[in-house]
Amino acid sequence: LEQYVMALADGAENVCLAGGVAWNALLVAALENSGRFQGVFAQPAAGNAGTALGAALYVWHHVLGETKRLDAGGYALGPGFEAAQIKQVFENCKLRFSLLPTVPSITGAAVRLLADLLRDAGYPPGVFNMVAGSGAVVGNALIDDPRIAGVTFTGSYEVGMDLSRRMAAGPWVRPCITEMGGKNAVVVTANGDLERAATGIARSAFGLGGQKCSAASRVYVEASVAEALTARLVAAAQAIRIGDPTQREHWLGPVVSARAVAKYEDYVRRLALDGGTVLCGGTRLTDTPLAQGCYVAPTVATAPAAHPLYAEEMFLPILMICPVRDLAEGVALANASPLGLTAGVYGSEADVAYFLEHIEAGTVYVNRPQGATTGAWPGYQAFAGWKGSTSTGKAIGSFYYLPLYLREQSQTVVE
Repeated sequence: LEQYVMALADGAENVCLAGGVAWNALLVAALENSGRFQGVFAQPAAGNAGTALGAALYVWHHVLGETKRLDAGGYALGPGFEAAQIKQVFENCKLRFSLLPTVPSITGAAVRLLADLLRDAGYPPGVFNMVAGSGAVVGNALIDDPRIAGVTFTGSYEVGMDLSRRMAAGPWVRPCITEMGGKNAVVVTANGDLERAATGIARSAFGLGGQKCSAASRVYVEASVAEALTARLVAAAQAIRIGDPTQREHWLGPVVSARAVAKYEDYVRRLALDGGTVLCGGTRLTDTPLAQGCYVAPTVATAPAAHPLYAEEMFLPILMICPVRDLAEGVALANASPLGLTAGVYGSEADVAYFLEHIEAGTVYVNRPQGATTGAWPGYQAFAGWKGSTSTGKAIGSFYYLPLYLREQSQTVVE
């Protein structure tokens, strides 16, 4: 990315980085230290400046120190601001410029591939429409448009709850199907197969770097077997082969972005603040060739039940372990989260019966080495959430999900 920006900005006196991302400090520092630019100005956080318009406004306010409305040679500032107009803005500001186009979402390419598949499958034009843009700009415009009949959302709890409230705030309640996050727990009793438990937990906690809503992040284990299970999990984490995920010998690749690395480092720091202990991992991997990517070590930590990170969805390869008195306490702590997506248990037949009767989660797994909280197979296993993980309580792939997209009309005709 540094080389790309350098090439794009070649010959410019100043560089302004604006877009649907928060520019990381490493890139800004590299540009500043290159000595090629008089000034490097970075939008500090994602927001509605995630457009070419944002670049102009950012330069205007923060480079020139102006606060008045900017007139770009007769062009009004608005959502349709184009590259030619932004150039005029920079010329009016007496700045030579380079415009850095950005994709607001780091997963935008995957959505484009889906759009291509649907087009190639023969979907009629207009049935499926891909609109690229940041949530703050494009997302808000769609949600606020009364012509939008309903919304389906997959993402964070905070955004999903906001969408639900906004869709209910108009002249009538518009349908809003939200699939939100998870803070998924595993309960292991003294009767559980510890080898099977360690295998399943490690796969669910560290597969895909913990970057999926169903990843395991909390383990509540009976105190009498806590030390033995913890030792197995530490060994499993340390044995993971990390590197280029396109090479078969590597089980784990990088996290998704530099921002994710920064979050990882912050969570590791916070683990120790309230009685937590990092047993393995906790570092960014900088050995060649991993230094060029966002690679972090799978992390296992112990922490008391009151630790605040048990309540935060981290979306990273970090697993926290808490010893408990018995199964009942483990299930109670698992249910203490406002989220209820997936959960797992390892124990006896009686333990499993108690767990299934009391656990507050939509998708549960029992004594499963393939994955403690992950691995629902599309077409065979429905996938559901409870509580703050969903607005419906219905399972994707079940008999009841598709009707959520339909509305009924009772017709009585008398001839």
